[in-house]
Amino acid sequence: MSLTPQWLDELRSRVTLSTLIGRTVKVTRAGREYKACCP
Repeated sequence: MSLTPQWLDELRSRVTLSTLIGRTVKVTRAGREYKACCP
């Protein structure tokens, strides 16, 4: 399955990575960034 660049851009504009990962892993702020332990 190949994902088009347009589809990936649309996904990035709708959902932040920290929000997506935060659904299953505890995410905490670390300065301007976020950090989490590997599950």
